[in-house]
Amino acid sequence: MKKLRSYLNGLLAALCVAALAGCETKMYPISGRVKVGGAPFANGSVNFVPVGPGRPAYGGTDANGRFTLDTGNSPGAPKGTYKLVLQKFETTADSSDERTPSDQRKPLKSSLPEKFTRPETSDITIEVPSPNGLYEFDIPNK
Repeated sequence: MKKLRSYLNGLLAALCVAALAGCETKMYPISGRVKVGGAPFANGSVNFVPVGPGRPAYGGTDANGRFTLDTGNSPGAPKGTYKLVLQKFETTADSSDERTPSDQRKPLKSSLPEKFTRPETSDITIEVPSPNGLYEFDIPNK
């Protein structure tokens, strides 16, 4: 009886592992380039926010506006429809690193048109996957 119970427990564990492996979400690679007004969107963040349930894919841009996105700890994003959301902040003229933490700092301002900073107002919709995993955007700066 103990052998049968041990066998059944092992079989049940194997079935659970197989079922969980079958439920993994396929991730598609996401990389590309963002320009704002024709210039590279350097050192900003790029987010693909799902339309509906799901987790956003996110990453940063390099000096040339190139990015690669991850969802959580996994590269890429699952199949779906997303909104493009960009973030980049610049300091105001009198914000400097020389000020002490107790000094009042003026708020940072966004260097992008506001509509691209929130999924509710972004008018750029993306389908994942793309045929080659590459995404190119040229955002108007006004």
